[in-house]
This record gives sequence, structure tokens and C-alpha cells, in this order.
Amino acid sequence: MLLEQGADVESRDNEHDRTLLSWASGNGHVAVVKELLAKNANMQSEDCQYGRTPLSWAVENMHSAVNMACSAPLQLYHSGITFAAGESITGRKLRDKSWSAQLQTLKGHSGMVNTVVFSPDSEILASGSGDGTIQLWDAKSGKQLQIFDSCLGWVNTMVFSPDSEVLVLSSLDRTIWLWDIKSREQLQISKGYLDYTYNLAFSLDSEILASGSGDGTIQLRDTKSREPLQTLDSYLDWVNTMAFSLDSKILALGSDDKTVQLWCTKSRKQLQILEGHLARVNTVAFSPDSKILASGSGDKTVRLWCTKSGKQLQILEGHLDWVRAVTFSPDGEILASGSDDKTVRLWDAKFRK
Repeated sequence: MLLEQGADVESRDNEHDRTLLSWASGNGHVAVVKELLAKNANMQSEDCQYGRTPLSWAVENMHSAVNMACSAPLQLYHSGITFAAGESITGRKLRDKSWSAQLQTLKGHSGMVNTVVFSPDSEILASGSGDGTIQLWDAKSGKQLQIFDSCLGWVNTMVFSPDSEVLVLSSLDRTIWLWDIKSREQLQISKGYLDYTYNLAFSLDSEILASGSGDGTIQLRDTKSREPLQTLDSYLDWVNTMAFSLDSKILALGSDDKTVQLWCTKSRKQLQILEGHLARVNTVAFSPDSKILASGSGDKTVRLWCTKSGKQLQILEGHLDWVRAVTFSPDGEILASGSDDKTVRLWDAKFRK
């Protein structure tokens, strides 16, 4: 349109001293550049601010576009759809289509997929299935990276270490597998449980792995040496939940026996038994400073405890059914709880009554 109106494509703007051709090249407007070249525009004229020619701008931005397409094709495609002009060819085609939020379908399992988890660095997605395999996927491209098919049964649960270097999983053959993500090598098979392992948790420093079994035992393992540190077997009932404090010094265990136990990860000794719930403990979570523990129970309450003294600080009532999940905000000011009553409730974590 500018060309049809006789615009001077080589005139410079006052602020940046760049020509129309230079701006078009620098911003990747390939069609504009082609049209300007057809009009015999000067591709060798330099702008005063950067000393660059339109040709150099165009070449640099072409390389950037190629690099972007190679490194993040899905993101580039998604962005193209998002910003497609309403009356453009792409925009007109998309306008009449019904689109969903689904980005990709990852196919490879031959059985039900019952567990999925992202690595903390968001680079890898792991999926576990009833076909006895764990499959690793590139979280950006969706490409299948590896199939781990040494399991002998259904995969119960799996978790990445906080440093994203190890994937740990348990299966119905009553074994625990440690898998090195970088080398793709199996590090260890842990056997000996009398029942299935349903809980796995890493300390924040990735040095200790805790595994909880249906036989009421908790096993602590050094993730570097892969040697057992200690077996905690003080429970007579099922261990439903466990969590490490953010400083990795305390392990909290919640059980069917209505109590929460606190253990020192260094001395491997029991610190406190927190009693007060009237039904099984389903979930536990530490505050960011590790001074407060929150527990949620089948008695429909959330309780706050002092981790040092074991004193009950507060009973939070309001849920109409079992409390299944609790978590603190990163600043420790707010506690969120989720329940079978289909609600999420937010609580002032500092309030004391």
C-alpha cells in the first residue's frame, strides 16, 4: 500500500535514523522485504544508529526464526495460532473451528496409564502404566525418550528427586526401582516389603528417600550410596501420608491410627507423636519455615501443630467431609485445604484462637 502511494522506502525516521527497508528486515517482514526489492530498493544502505544494512538485519532474523522453529516447534505453532489475524488466511480457517486446550497426545503404552509426574526442572514427563512400563517423554517436543520395562507388575507411584536426577517408582511386585535420568540406567532394586509400597517422598536436598508400605513400615534410604539408613516400624496401622520439612530435618508420617509422628532424619529418632484427630490422618504439610505442621483428617478438620513442642496450635473447622489435602503458601501466610465436600478452603495460617 505504501509503495502504491509512492512512499520513499529509503527515507530515514528522525528518532532512529533507520529506513523503511531496514525496519522491515529487522522485524522479519519477509513479504515486505521482497516487495521492496522488487522496487529496486537499496539493500546496502546503512542506518546511522547501528551501522547495519537491511540485508544483515534480514539474515540475522532469518537465523533466529529457524532456531526458534527447531528448538520449540510446538510453542511457535501455538503462538502462530494465538496471534493469527482475524481476516488472515490462518485466522479465517481457525475462526470456524472448534478448538480445545489439548496440545498433544502421547502414545506408547499398551495398558492403562495410572500415574504421571513432571521432573522439577520441567524438562521430562514420566508416565506409568498397567503394562508394567515407565516411559519418559520430552516435555517440550513430546518425543519419547526412553521406555523402562523391567517392572514385573502395575506401577503404583513414582516421584522425581528435587534435583531432577533420579526417578523412583514402586510396583505391585513389591519392589522399588531407582532410575538415573541422565544415564537411563537402573540404579537399584529394593525388595523386602511384606506389602505394597504406596508412598514415596524425597527430602528437599535429594539426599534421603522415604518409602511407606502397607505393612506399616517406613524405610529411609541414602540416595547417593543407595544403602538403607533405617526402617521405622512404630506404626500398627497403614501409613497414609508422609512429608519432609523444607529444611529436610524432619519427616512427618500420618496414619490410620489417627496420629502424626515426627522423626529426626539425622538421628533417625522419633521426636513427637501428635494426637488429637478423631479419624485417620490423610495428609500432612510443613510450613516454609518448618515450624508448623498442618494435618488433615477423616474427622473433617485441619489441625496445626508446633513441630518443636508437639503442641496443638489450632483446630480449623468448616469442611463437611474428609480433608484430603493441605498445603501452605510459599510465604507461610495462607493454608489451603481440599475436601471430599468438593470445596477448597483458605485459612489464615497465623491466626490463633
